[in-house]
Amino acid sequence: MYPPPLRSSLLALALTACGSSSTAPDAAAPPRDAAPDVAPDKPEEEDVPPCAVRPDASNVSCVMRVRGRAVDLAGAPFGNGVITYCGAICFATNADATGNFSLDVGTFIDPSVYSLLVHGRPDHASLYVPSPAPVDGVVTLAEPVAVPRYVDMGPTLPSNTAGGTFTAGDVTLTVAPGTALEFDVEDALLGALGQQMRAVYVPMAQAPRFARDAGLAAVWALAPFNLLADRPIAVRVANRAGLAPNAAVDFVVLGQEIVRAPPTAGQAIVAATGHVTADGMFVTTDPGTGISFVTWLGIRPQR
Repeated sequence: MYPPPLRSSLLALALTACGSSSTAPDAAAPPRDAAPDVAPDKPEEEDVPPCAVRPDASNVSCVMRVRGRAVDLAGAPFGNGVITYCGAICFATNADATGNFSLDVGTFIDPSVYSLLVHGRPDHASLYVPSPAPVDGVVTLAEPVAVPRYVDMGPTLPSNTAGGTFTAGDVTLTVAPGTALEFDVEDALLGALGQQMRAVYVPMAQAPRFARDAGLAAVWALAPFNLLADRPIAVRVANRAGLAPNAAVDFVVLGQEIVRAPPTAGQAIVAATGHVTADGMFVTTDPGTGISFVTWLGIRPQR
């Protein structure tokens, strides 16, 4: 896990990346690379209790706190990991040594556009989970959020537009020359490691809910997490699911958008079409298709 100074920096960067601070007003979030708005200090006599002033909106609820537990794939505590809860406002905390977390919110929000993120990097995968509805002001994650450790390490992806082919374990990404890659703000703290391709295959019995609900046949967690590309990245994965040669498939990714509407973080998104190779060994995206961001990646037979 991260040492305390790095965890503190990640908390600050996470709040910046979400587009606002935990004390900022509920306003439209700025672009991904914009600096957060900072709410002016109010005189002490103007302070009001949490959730005391309800916005003029029918879709908001008073959320006092968000609680849950973060673990690794074996069920061991993901102790001291950074946890954020983001939408128009971003809130952050650390899990305790047992992996449990309780994150204070204390304001009216629309939970349907919020998501929780367990920040696993550099050694574990990160994972978005859509917010459940609050009960008596408390959002509770019904099951522990399990983040796997990366086991396959690949080469460093380019910070320029050189492109290339990069493999980690089962997964190969082909970046076309001229493609601009945008690394997530947290990776700035990790130096070269923040640009290194990493992957882990996750058995479906241990896969997160988005993958199970989407009916995926196989799923991998990838890094650099939240890497953006301005052109489709071609993908090849091992045929872990044993799909028939030449079968048509969908490539499904974990949504990561928390700033621009509509929010997609935590949702399964069909990113590309593909086929199993004639020898049945691999599954590849169809020519001209690919993924535009790197998070979790799965395959399923086309419906």
